[in-house]
Amino acid sequence: MIASFKPYITCYLLLSLSLIANINLHAQRNAKFGKVSLADVRMKQYEKDTNAIAVVLYDKGHFKSADRKFHRHQRIKVLKSAGTSYGNIVLNVPFKSLFRAFVFNMKDGEMVREKIEPSSVYEEEIFQGYYVYKLFLPNVKIGSVIDLEYSHPGIPFEWHFQELIPVIHSELILEPTRYYAYNKSFKGFEEVKQLKPHHWLATDVPAFSPEPFLNHYSNYITKFELNYYRDSWENVNSILWESGGFGGVLRGCSFLNDKAKEIKQSELTVEEKVAEAYRYIQENIKWNKSYGIFSSISYRENFKKNHSGTVSDINLMLVSLLQKADITTYPVVLSTRENGFLNPLIPSIRKFNYVVAYVEHDNTQILLDAASEKLKPGVLPTKCLSGHGWVVLDENGGKWIDLISEKPSQDIRLIDIKLDNQGLHTASISLSRTQYNYLNWLNKFESVSDESKYAQLVEGSQHKLDINDYTLLKNDLGTLTSSEKFDVNIDNQIDDLGNSIVLNPYLMSELFENPFKAEKRKYPVDLNYTKKNKTIISIELPKEFIISQLPESISMTTPDLGASFVFRVMKSGQKIQIQYELNILKTIFTEDEYPALRNFHSAIIDKLSEALQIEKKT
Repeated sequence: MIASFKPYITCYLLLSLSLIANINLHAQRNAKFGKVSLADVRMKQYEKDTNAIAVVLYDKGHFKSADRKFHRHQRIKVLKSAGTSYGNIVLNVPFKSLFRAFVFNMKDGEMVREKIEPSSVYEEEIFQGYYVYKLFLPNVKIGSVIDLEYSHPGIPFEWHFQELIPVIHSELILEPTRYYAYNKSFKGFEEVKQLKPHHWLATDVPAFSPEPFLNHYSNYITKFELNYYRDSWENVNSILWESGGFGGVLRGCSFLNDKAKEIKQSELTVEEKVAEAYRYIQENIKWNKSYGIFSSISYRENFKKNHSGTVSDINLMLVSLLQKADITTYPVVLSTRENGFLNPLIPSIRKFNYVVAYVEHDNTQILLDAASEKLKPGVLPTKCLSGHGWVVLDENGGKWIDLISEKPSQDIRLIDIKLDNQGLHTASISLSRTQYNYLNWLNKFESVSDESKYAQLVEGSQHKLDINDYTLLKNDLGTLTSSEKFDVNIDNQIDDLGNSIVLNPYLMSELFENPFKAEKRKYPVDLNYTKKNKTIISIELPKEFIISQLPESISMTTPDLGASFVFRVMKSGQKIQIQYELNILKTIFTEDEYPALRNFHSAIIDKLSEALQIEKKT
């Protein structure tokens, strides 16, 4: 009799679990601000992603036509120590906002809540109604539940259905109204259901997983970008030109008149005048790490007394100085890589967060960022290589400009290998770098205190490399170039087989493994800048040695001609020379081009895995 009840017990349990799941789903869809369940606070992990540092339990945005306000309620569960960062909230909103927030924790077996104090909310109006809010919530720790609510007039700039952490419930309602006309642009790959014409829902959205060589994740997550129809680039240009914190700076800066006159009357070339103005601005004001496109009210004092200012203070003053010196120069506003792509089809001033200068004078075009100390005229920081920038020409309009590196960053290796019949094998390696390759090297070099420690750092990062001596030959910030020399013992690079030796001649190569490991990819590959990697290897064989067969020379390109690789081998008497060169000719490879790019790099790795077998004469 007992056995006969088992199917009914099973059905009952399944029905109960289904009811519990439906109750939880209903609770998520109808969450009330300030009322968090005990189960949410006691939750230890998110079963669908046990590695998640936090999870968005609930996120609902609702524009109500009755009061013409956007209301948002977001609830986040902190699961690991790294998830406590979600207690520090930064929000960009189109209007002044009102905030309420609670943090829920377990204490002595009881659920307690703490509210955010007004002193923990920081407000900054970045431009005529555009605000940034920073909230620092109290006592956020592992296990906390963060409950946030705010509202403001109008619609938001964008709505994220996906984040770097899982999202259980994300809902957006935009009630139609005659007061706000807007368009929306959908991005991303996750499913979003349209429940009604102005009502969308996404559930159980996985965390966005960043891939190598990817621009900022916010460019690829599933989201809506929202923009008012009334905006146009001409309107954006007019706002910038008429603003005292932008066009007003260009038309002001009388304190730069004397220096401008000096530069104008000098016998310097245009390039030299630009370099002198750049140097003068950099000497008098340093970047305080503050972003934005509008200068601070105190930009004059920042230059003359404080000697510290925002990026807009610095580069708008540089534009003004060059204009006063009769060099045609314009400001360029842009969105840095971490701030997200600009969409030329959706005009909006709020996407801009950085300003640089652009010289377009007598067939000379130079982009400049005087806020970055380790650069020179003509080179922008990599954060600014973000596609396009808007050039503010005058009160009548502007134009788009490509923000790319015109010159490839070079990495050149000269390797001179000497084999010894007594088994003492050595090599001299000379390396030179330019542009962004130099800047990457400089960051590594400056991370240690002296040359000997840098040599140890290199030795530790290279397999089987024994450095006998290191010399830094050149480190020039002015030209963004470096050169260095390593004298190394390469006994560990050679296998002695008795009648022959096997040599790996590709010393200190950066092409020892494929950077593109995944078979498939969802998102474009973004390499920041074009590159040229060239290596020349010279090997001198003792008369007792002979090489019977040389590696085969090859030449290959990707189908789109975006990358090329050439490998050549030459022999003359007892001397062998190997040359290979990798050129990356474009910076963006689409997800459709990815398989070919991956196979291209695999072929390079295979080629540079071919060791030389050198016979000993008998």
